[in-house]
Amino acid sequence: MSTAAHAVDRAASVPKRRSYWGGVLRRIGRDPVTMLSAGVLLLIFAAAVFAPWIAPADPYKASMLRRLLPIGSEGFALGTDELGRDMISRLLYGVPHVMTVHSLEPLRPWKAEQLGGGYQISSWAERQAYETAAAVIAVRAGVLE
Repeated sequence: MSTAAHAVDRAASVPKRRSYWGGVLRRIGRDPVTMLSAGVLLLIFAAAVFAPWIAPADPYKASMLRRLLPIGSEGFALGTDELGRDMISRLLYGVPHVMTVHSLEPLRPWKAEQLGGGYQISSWAERQAYETAAAVIAVRAGVLE
């Protein structure tokens, strides 16, 4: 066998290396927890985009006759608030605000003023979630290697 043919055979037997991002996407696609989380985020995003079409009622229409209906009331699966507004509609219409206020520009000083005491709770919850996820990923990566 000639050296050229030997080199071609050896090159053909070397497995093709994936790019870094190709490997990352492959690992993400195989992780059921990550895929479930991505699905939940996709549902939240879809709820934000399609809220005007999927909300069962006007989130701003108040009715003193329907105020403080309990969860499971007829026509109001999550009940109503103090002003008689449908809670599902209010949640759906509130998603875009929550996504932008809590996700964009997390360290801006105006956030603390705008959200008040909720900012400290939100920041603490985000920090705990991030640290816990980082620890799980680090341990899992160490176990898999």
